[in-house]
Amino acid sequence: MSLVESPKTAMIATVYMPEFIWMATTSKSFLTLDRLMPLKGRRVVLWPDAGAYAHWQAKAAEFRQLGFDMEVSEALENSVTEQERKADIDIADVFLSAWPGYPLSWAIEISTPETSTYTEL
Repeated sequence: MSLVESPKTAMIATVYMPEFIWMATTSKSFLTLDRLMPLKGRRVVLWPDAGAYAHWQAKAAEFRQLGFDMEVSEALENSVTEQERKADIDIADVFLSAWPGYPLSWAIEISTPETSTYTEL
């Protein structure tokens, strides 16, 4: 079981690492005992966003004292730059960084109904 903050990250990570079941807290502050009780008895790996490692590490220590089998991945923490940490990237950003054009430039033209190239199905 792998737990991330963003539902977007959970969905993207499922494609890149399908050997895990991915779930999202939807907020760093939702990493709480009442929300995680259904996961007690499962092996849980937390994948914090850049900059949230210390917070999630402290929470994991609390949960371990309550009998949870929980660890915090250091993969992102050990590989991000200070700029990436300030940008609060997550593992989805790392996965998607291999895609040409990601992150999307704000300078791209946004399609409107008048300029769209899509046709009705």
